[in-house]
Amino acid sequence: MHNKMKASVGKEVLAAKKMSFTTDTWMESNMTKAFIGLSAHWIDGDWNRKFAVLNCEQFSGRHTGELLGVYWQSVFSEMM
Repeated sequence: MHNKMKASVGKEVLAAKKMSFTTDTWMESNMTKAFIGLSAHWIDGDWNRKFAVLNCEQFSGRHTGELLGVYWQSVFSEMM
């Protein structure tokens, strides 16, 4: 089921003409684990707002722009 949903969302994302992305990082309440999520937002051909969580996983290392860029590239390369 996960793979079918991932493929379906991937097709919709790739078909979108314009898209906005949001990313968020946060720490677990006991401050031992960090997480990162990447979401996509777009409007389809029928003017319906669309939203998808592209990835959410544990994140290690400093939350620098460079590491966030590496994370984004890995998420997008999996979709292609």
